[in-house]
Amino acid sequence: MSNEEKLNLYGNAITRVVKPKNVIWKAPTRMELDLGNDNTMSFELLKGAESYLHKQIDIKIPTSKELYKKADDIWKQLKDRQLDKCLDRNRPEEQFSLTKPTVVYMTLSQGEIVDIQDLQNEDSLETFLDKHQQFVIDFTTKSSTMSFYQDGKNGLIKYVFYDKNTDFEKDEYIPILVVEMNHQKSTYKVYTGILIYKSFTFIPSISCDLDCDRLYDFVNHFDMAGMLEHSKEKAPELYGAYLRFKQNPIEISVRELTTLLKRVGYEVKLETDEKILPIKSFSDEVNHQKVQDFYNKFRFVTGENVLDLMKLSDFRKTFRYNKLTILDVLEMLSKEYLTFDGAKITAEVLGDIVYKLYDTNKTDKAQVLTIEKELEE
Repeated sequence: MSNEEKLNLYGNAITRVVKPKNVIWKAPTRMELDLGNDNTMSFELLKGAESYLHKQIDIKIPTSKELYKKADDIWKQLKDRQLDKCLDRNRPEEQFSLTKPTVVYMTLSQGEIVDIQDLQNEDSLETFLDKHQQFVIDFTTKSSTMSFYQDGKNGLIKYVFYDKNTDFEKDEYIPILVVEMNHQKSTYKVYTGILIYKSFTFIPSISCDLDCDRLYDFVNHFDMAGMLEHSKEKAPELYGAYLRFKQNPIEISVRELTTLLKRVGYEVKLETDEKILPIKSFSDEVNHQKVQDFYNKFRFVTGENVLDLMKLSDFRKTFRYNKLTILDVLEMLSKEYLTFDGAKITAEVLGDIVYKLYDTNKTDKAQVLTIEKELEE
């Protein structure tokens, strides 16, 4: 597979670095780049590129867009005047122009500019080009790692990287890197963690190992080999925690589950007083049935139907349980993580669940037991 084919395969994720011969900034979010060989393309500016350019010309993005909407000719005059001012800066390396030899444009094959950066000198430019080339290699080749990949709703792209020598049948746990990129929102995050493949359960680190709000910074700081090695070092501890979670299951309350499902876009709605509507976003039918049973069968536990449950205050919902555990829910959402409809199920969401499993005092069950103990006294 050629490099061009690899970039097209991951077209929504992996950028090219281009140095256009000419640039026309036609609108706050639109540019034309002359890429040479009579190839002039129109590009949309995504958040990272848009922010970088407007910072250079010292105009706030909402102001720029509003002015363009009301008088595009005046916007053009103001933009050109501000770009001219960028050439008057005292230090040559701080001067900026759209076609400066050290300015690079990070683009997607579908016609979007993700980020822009002035590297200021030739050495920095070459260093970044090398870093970006390695970044592309890390994401598109299988020399040392393999990956699961999902292009989801709202621009969120997910990768789960693991060592290519992984034996899914024998390994009790698999050290992983979870990478979440959103070019539209200009967010880039990496989590270390493990995957329990037999139950397909993710145990991510509770906090990010890398968190950037620009692609340029992300490319500069991303280190596949180093981060995966760090994940391998932390993996035994995470697996030990997972075994403890299994040994000490904690039930999830109606309040906790309803709040969590709504957070990830799986809102619970009634079909009748006795049962909830099917949650269409669930791809795993077994887990979907578990959620339905949790709500629909409360009448056998407390005598309440689903309508009764939904009418309860949040405080009273904390006292309602029906055998489903927090670890069960982590396993459910892990199976939904790499689905198109599971875009709102992020490593942060899974990490928050893991945090509750670590610190059981933060769970509704712990609060209920405390209240009951105080009442007994």
